[in-house]
Amino acid sequence: MTRSVVRAGIAAISSTVLGLSVLLGQTPPTQEQRPVFRGGANFVNVDVYPRRDGRLVDGLTAGDFQVFEDGKPQKIELFEFIRLEANVPDASRRDPNSQQEAERLLDDPRRRVFVVYLDEYHISRETARFVRGPLVEFLERIIGPSDLFALMTPDVAVRDLIFGRRLEVVEAGLADFWRRMQFDGPDPNTLRPRTPYESFLYNCYIGRTDQPARNEALIRRLMDRHRMDLVLTSLEQLSARMASLRDERTNVLLFSPGWPLEMPADSGSMAWGTEGALPQVGVTRGGRITTSPTQPFSADRTKCDSEYLRLVSIDFRRRFETLVEDARRSNVSFTTIDPGGLEAPNSQAAAGRPDTPATIRMSRDRRDALRTLSTNTDGMAIVDTNDLHTPLRRLADNLASYYLLGYYSTNTNHDGRFRRIEVKVAKPDIKVTARAGYLAPTAALARAAESAPPPRTGSTPVENALGALGRVRASAELFTYGAAWPGRLAVVAELPAGPQAKWANGADVAVSVTSASGAAVGTARGRIEPPTRGTLLHVPLTEPSTGPWQVRVRVGSGADAVDDRLDIGLLPDGPIGPPILYRATPSPQSPMRPAADLQFFRTERLHVEWPSREMLDRREARVLGRNGQPLALTVPLVDRETNGQPVLVADLNLAPLASGDYVLELTVVRGARTEQSLVAFRVTR
Repeated sequence: MTRSVVRAGIAAISSTVLGLSVLLGQTPPTQEQRPVFRGGANFVNVDVYPRRDGRLVDGLTAGDFQVFEDGKPQKIELFEFIRLEANVPDASRRDPNSQQEAERLLDDPRRRVFVVYLDEYHISRETARFVRGPLVEFLERIIGPSDLFALMTPDVAVRDLIFGRRLEVVEAGLADFWRRMQFDGPDPNTLRPRTPYESFLYNCYIGRTDQPARNEALIRRLMDRHRMDLVLTSLEQLSARMASLRDERTNVLLFSPGWPLEMPADSGSMAWGTEGALPQVGVTRGGRITTSPTQPFSADRTKCDSEYLRLVSIDFRRRFETLVEDARRSNVSFTTIDPGGLEAPNSQAAAGRPDTPATIRMSRDRRDALRTLSTNTDGMAIVDTNDLHTPLRRLADNLASYYLLGYYSTNTNHDGRFRRIEVKVAKPDIKVTARAGYLAPTAALARAAESAPPPRTGSTPVENALGALGRVRASAELFTYGAAWPGRLAVVAELPAGPQAKWANGADVAVSVTSASGAAVGTARGRIEPPTRGTLLHVPLTEPSTGPWQVRVRVGSGADAVDDRLDIGLLPDGPIGPPILYRATPSPQSPMRPAADLQFFRTERLHVEWPSREMLDRREARVLGRNGQPLALTVPLVDRETNGQPVLVADLNLAPLASGDYVLELTVVRGARTEQSLVAFRVTR
């Protein structure tokens, strides 16, 4: 959901905004007109970067700009020129106290946001050392006291992104990155797996034939495709995540040598020399006949070949083109930086692999991908140079200021469609880049936003709970949720509501779990059966642990497969465990469907189960509005048993609720200990 509707109310408190600008070290904005709040209107902020000869043009007025939405002119109601202070001491910067506070700060259009992305699956050990110096200098030069930045790699889930202001966080992250690259960086001369999944691929094909060179060539290609899949998935999720957190520009500094989008796949048979062979049949220790491997270190050939088909069927060029378009629409700008710099023509020959037209073309194609990504998202491509300092200084100067325009859209329809924004300047020789557009809210979401209370600077438990609704997006292809129970994890996978042809016959679900150390500690498989859209999987843990865990969920297979990653925190030690949500019809006899999508219809019933570890002295549940005030609704609580686990159950008929965001609050008492559990949910219609 776009935050444009919510910001209509924010625009009305102009004096507060001006005061905050001074306190945050920003130059007070030049204003020609302040907007007057209009209830129900759709207010849109547009960050604009007019440049002449590559430098931002200052001194412009509101009259110099024209804003068009889907080709129709809009009246500029808000005009600010924002210049931010840089080169401030690190001691003067304060990090947010919590992730929820950071996400609230991200929604401020007057703050710049930077994400440093290190593609450690493709940066070589030799070039990793060239990253630290230019990057730290850039951040010291550009980051002001109100800016936010984060450090990310392909193995970091977007939900774990920690935004801060102090450079010591980046210093520590870069030191850790350097250590990993020294001991575990990609090495083109070896096939050493870096992750449990890569070990799986290695064991699948290292002994497939009596031709070791052919086996190794296939493994190398599959690992290359797997790593490319990981990076693109990570960048896709980053773009979607930042679009859900803010409307204004997110600047991503992508350190990578680039990628060949036309990656070769093995055209031979997967099971060379065994075509048409029947599956191998074995007997488990319990006497059960199976086609799965029964000997230690043996590979499940069916699973191996299934992963082979998935990897070779990925169309990386199509995914890359989609990434570029999504980033442009999400107002995510990529500055791509190749830390390897200039490469000598005989670099391949020096390693014993003479240059050929194919290898030269592949090197050029890698950098073409970087140029394409940056050019189409208003970034800068820093490639083919050994001097990273100079272009990064120029980038810092270009991002030191910008214009912020605001308007009330003349299109009052809340249709959920993408609306294209175009900004023009009535002066010659000025190139303008600006926010490309926004996704209009639906009618239900617009009503919910209009009834929202004004933002507050504090952080309450209810506000923190409502933060979970930030991951609800109309374009989401998969919703996931996970909870830790003693000895196992409960993982819910749910498809979006509405008809979807590719899932008409249901879908298989695969879950894999790794511990904080990276060790594989659990897997599970299940299925979403039509006409349902969700399933609950219990993943037994192979080793005792209190968490945290990293979970990967895959729904479907081949080109139609969708993935999501989530982190499950420490195992709680209170009288109740984390809840599992279900959806059902109001009828008490209707079946319960596991829910990870926090959006519910008014014609549904919300069913919540908390695992109970101890006898409770008292328990109470109530429904709270966005303002934290209880509503006059009765929430019955009963004790039941699910799969041998005692649970505390709450059932809530949603028909009495209007469209909006709510919180279900559970309070339990055991002796002198009181514990609360808050569950946020959204009623759409």
